[in-house]
Amino acid sequence: MKKTTIKKIAATVISLALAALVIVPVLSANAQTTIPTNYDRGNMSTGINVSQNTDLITLVKNFINWILGFLTLIAVLLILWAGFIWMTAMGDEDKVKKAQDLMKNGIIGLVIILASWSIAAFVISNIANFTGATN
Repeated sequence: MKKTTIKKIAATVISLALAALVIVPVLSANAQTTIPTNYDRGNMSTGINVSQNTDLITLVKNFINWILGFLTLIAVLLILWAGFIWMTAMGDEDKVKKAQDLMKNGIIGLVIILASWSIAAFVISNIANFTGATN
């Protein structure tokens, strides 16, 4: 394969991944409507909860989960890209070494992301327990 073809394929994959990051939250947010349940009082409200009271701990937890999920996606794409380079190396030792280094860095990144997620979850749950908030 030519180098320009590989770059076009990589750009397409990255573009689709970034588009999915934008589209999926919008679709899931639109799917979160509630069904009206107060028919017995004659109140025919729409059931859509416009203002959601979320506390600071929940917002921080959601933000950290979103950031770490995005970083996990990048690490997995890095590992996949390294596998693609390795498979298309055709015996070139420099490309194989580059692919192995990329794969090693992606795995180290995944381990760091998992460790940071577990530390953040531990800290947030302890803060929530200490303050009496729900997490």
